[in-house]
Amino acid sequence: MIKRLFSYGKAGRMGALQQIVNEWLIMVLPVLTAAVIFFWYQTGTINFTLTSILIAILVLTIIYFNLPRARSRIEQWTITAKQQIRKEYLQGVFNTDPVKAEKLNAETVINRDLQGIDRLNVFYNSVFPSFCAEFLSYILLLILAIAWHSWVWILPIICILLIGVGMMLLQKVGPQVNWAYMNGWLSMGHRFIDDLHGINTLMVYKADTRYRDSFSEKSEFFRQKTMDLLKYQLQSLLILNSLIFGTLAVGSAMLWFNLKNQNMSLAQSLVLWVLMAELLITERQLGYFVHIIMSTKPAMTHIFHIIDHAKTPTEFKKDSTVESINEIKVEDASFAYPDKPLLWENANFDLKPGKLYGLVGHNGSGKSTLAQVLRGQLKISSGIVSCLSADNQNESTNLLAQRVGYLSAQPYLFSGTIKENLTLGEGFNSDWQGYLKDLGLCEFVEKLPEGFNTQVGEGGKLLSPGQRQQIAFARLILMNKDVYIFDEVTASIDSNNSKIILKAIKKLAAQKIVLLITHEWTIIDQLDFIYFLTDRHFVLGTVDELDQQNDAFKKMMSTQKDLEAEL
Repeated sequence: MIKRLFSYGKAGRMGALQQIVNEWLIMVLPVLTAAVIFFWYQTGTINFTLTSILIAILVLTIIYFNLPRARSRIEQWTITAKQQIRKEYLQGVFNTDPVKAEKLNAETVINRDLQGIDRLNVFYNSVFPSFCAEFLSYILLLILAIAWHSWVWILPIICILLIGVGMMLLQKVGPQVNWAYMNGWLSMGHRFIDDLHGINTLMVYKADTRYRDSFSEKSEFFRQKTMDLLKYQLQSLLILNSLIFGTLAVGSAMLWFNLKNQNMSLAQSLVLWVLMAELLITERQLGYFVHIIMSTKPAMTHIFHIIDHAKTPTEFKKDSTVESINEIKVEDASFAYPDKPLLWENANFDLKPGKLYGLVGHNGSGKSTLAQVLRGQLKISSGIVSCLSADNQNESTNLLAQRVGYLSAQPYLFSGTIKENLTLGEGFNSDWQGYLKDLGLCEFVEKLPEGFNTQVGEGGKLLSPGQRQQIAFARLILMNKDVYIFDEVTASIDSNNSKIILKAIKKLAAQKIVLLITHEWTIIDQLDFIYFLTDRHFVLGTVDELDQQNDAFKKMMSTQKDLEAEL
């Protein structure tokens, strides 16, 4: 995990170098100050060389930190790395079904993963710079100790080795304790939000007392896991502090022995002691910081799992030879879930830019399953699904997972501004606002006091359902995919926003491959071609053709019109 964290934020590593120098100066300045004082005490004169170095370092440090953006440059590595990790993670979250058999929810994303990313300040701002500064200070200790004929240089190494052994022994229980605590925390958060949303229902059915007692049991379980974590942390600190202060005591004894035998002067002994104390205190801080990083391991493991899965989908390998997908061909394709009968079979159709395709059928007929197949999320039982480019007419389905965009009726917006949600992904035009304006999207934003800087709230709760869907739709369009699949995107919003989105879909279909899954007859009536899924088979035709030639389609449309008329 440490190696993986180090690979992020390469553009900001000059800031890390500045942070290392800063940390080292913080360690060296007290030693230089002590050296000046001790040599003055011993000789009665001020050492001009040491004093000049001390004053020069102080002046340069003060000047540097008063330069414009000096502090921001130091933190640049942290900011860049966290932004990169957060961006890759959120892209993985937005990639539907990023992890098989696992459902992402707001509690997991916000309470564990995003907070885990925020805690990476410790690694980038503290652990790595402190480790490098510790190494530089140790080199200084080694040079001085050898020059002054002392063996204290070996003590920090022995201390680190002993700390490592002690932590390895605790690591047998550490991961389990951290996982149990994190799972308890997530369970409590999910239960609290769930009960809060349904509090009125619980009171109506007089189930609030029972749920309160159940919540109390979960609270007690979480309290026990918290105490287990605190116990583990105290054990770690006990080992750490015992070894640090024990080593310092041994070093003091060695220096006193050297002084007693007149192997070095009082000033030399005190300088080595101060430098050794600085090193050991920094080791103690590093041990604490490493413990914090290890406590975030459950979250970071999950985060990197999401990122890796988004980059390399399970069923498909990345292939960069195709510039764009110009056609999707489905030939004699059939699909069945394990130990289940065929959901659909003998599917044969083409999808090309320039036409708006619709996928229509009864609930449970397999429409969403086909969408998952076309997105590279599911593998067909038999047949061929291929994507064709202008340069190569025999491409496999390797790029479907990367080149197909998907949007459902229930997208998720993250807490932040409208702009942050829209520009989350990669590949969008720098003039993204102009592009959205050409499509007639997000025009309501111009009427908001803060425009694109308007906060949306968790899940977009500060916006209307139609506005949320517009933003989610626009966000996907800005990803500049080759193929778009829209699954009931207008089913749960008002007619005005529905018309805006449908108008944009029509414009998009002129240049991209677009498949619209819907049951709304007002939208079906505007489709160029319809794939009607009935009795496990796909029937192709226009609205008029299917209405005249297919009784099942005619009956379904009649029923749907009656239902929408009642609404």
